[in-house]
Amino acid sequence: MKKTTFLIISILLCCGFFELNIFTTLVSADFFLILQWVWALFGIVYYNDNRKNAVNTVQNKFFFYLFCIGIVLSMFSALIYHEQALLNTAISQRAIYNFIYFFVFLIVHPTEKELMYSLKYGVFFTIVFFGLSVFFPHIFVSNDYIDSRIDAENMDLGYVQTGMLISLLYFYYLANKIMKYNSLKLFAFLTIILLYFILLQNRSVLILVVPVYVFTAIKIKGIKKIGVYLFAIFVFSFALSFVNKIFNYLLEETISQLEDSNYNRWQAIEFFVYEFNEGNIVRQIFGNGKPTFVGDYIDKLSRAVIERGAYVSDIGLIGNWFLYGVIPIIVIIVIGGQIIFKKTFSNYLKIFTCHLFIVPTIFTFDSSSGAFLFSLYFYLYLFYNSYVRKTRYRSISNYSKL
Repeated sequence: MKKTTFLIISILLCCGFFELNIFTTLVSADFFLILQWVWALFGIVYYNDNRKNAVNTVQNKFFFYLFCIGIVLSMFSALIYHEQALLNTAISQRAIYNFIYFFVFLIVHPTEKELMYSLKYGVFFTIVFFGLSVFFPHIFVSNDYIDSRIDAENMDLGYVQTGMLISLLYFYYLANKIMKYNSLKLFAFLTIILLYFILLQNRSVLILVVPVYVFTAIKIKGIKKIGVYLFAIFVFSFALSFVNKIFNYLLEETISQLEDSNYNRWQAIEFFVYEFNEGNIVRQIFGNGKPTFVGDYIDKLSRAVIERGAYVSDIGLIGNWFLYGVIPIIVIIVIGGQIIFKKTFSNYLKIFTCHLFIVPTIFTFDSSSGAFLFSLYFYLYLFYNSYVRKTRYRSISNYSKL
């Protein structure tokens, strides 16, 4: 089996493309999680001959083991402070065991070209699924959820954000590549991805995507610059009325929420960062652990949801800090800092890391898809770091001007 075939199937499995409403009504969501683990184990066995490579070293795994130690320590925090059995915590946090894909990436050892080729298919399915969810929402979500959206007069178009973050990573890679090759064809695909992000109406994504798109268009050289401008003008003129409504709505909503002290994300940050731990330094360092479905711990979190609209999932990595402590977050910050400031790393990965630091609320490793994404992120960190250090390998994207 080609590595790209394995990777494409991994992306489809781990990023939720099979977790449709028509399937989840028949089988448990845990079925798909187990399927992801089985596929990961298959990859480890099938590609075992690739085990000896420049990236898969004991030294390279140190930071990941430190990351895992932080998660394990949070389990003891749940035991001591919330009287939650270790086994129950281990079961409740099962989604993050998708970090097994970190070892899968190390053993499969894909190149940048193979990874980005596979991600391109993930982006294609992301856009297709989003489009289908606009016209056939019942395939993706329950009738109750559709009715609640209608009752709330929600202006969002699609009903799924499946594959959003892998699309974000590929968007930056593509922008990087366009400035290297001056390709109109690639710019057209970049525009399609941008339109998807606009229709998705996620401000946390658009905050950096739009400037990068504009910068890419400006940096294209020669006669193709005219073609790029004409293409962009044609596309956005065609969609101007609709896109303008979206931007106006997002602007009004942003201003309203920033001024509203009861905005659910402000409430979530206030509750999970300041109030819940009650100044307990141990819980602030080691976290509280993943809650189970019963007990005082989950009851407190449920009351925060009902009374204040405070969801731990709404604040991304900040919520991960609350659950798993500061150690995993420090690991991410240290790795991200090296990616941004060292010349070793490709520019698209630098921009993706900047996005992660600027808007940490949309990134999380506390889900199967999030654990998969961070496994990929950690692998890319090691890939560039190891090859530049040991074989003087340079990704073509390092030479772009992004």
